[in-house]
Amino acid sequence: MGSFAVKADGTLRGAVDAFGEPSSKIRNGEACTVRWKRHGLRIGFYNLGGHNPCRGKYGFFSNARAKGPHWKTNRGLAIGDSQKRLQNLYPKAKFHAAERGFWPGGWWLVKRPNQFGTAGSYPGLLAHMHGGDVQAFHVRYAAGGD
Repeated sequence: MGSFAVKADGTLRGAVDAFGEPSSKIRNGEACTVRWKRHGLRIGFYNLGGHNPCRGKYGFFSNARAKGPHWKTNRGLAIGDSQKRLQNLYPKAKFHAAERGFWPGGWWLVKRPNQFGTAGSYPGLLAHMHGGDVQAFHVRYAAGGD
């Protein structure tokens, strides 16, 4: 995501290095929601080891939502692009209904296999559409290793 290399350093500290100081942080138990208003970015971090997920080295990337005209995928799909462009750039993408509490309905651009728990897959990168245009990108990755 931009210069935030989630796979290399999926910590809150890595996100702050990439995007600057956040606009807000809200802790809810082992989760922390961090927002960068100027980037149209919201990232969820977590810590299952009892540490504060809103602290730089203890918060691990879980998911993100990126909105705003400057966001685009590595294939060039951008916020505001049409479904036709999405399907041209991602011919294997499939639409999936929302999974309440996990992700909205949208086009799965990158599908990842579940590593633990239930069989199946989840959207690593999802394009959320409204009115026929891409409105947001949702990213999921278990940076903490679970």
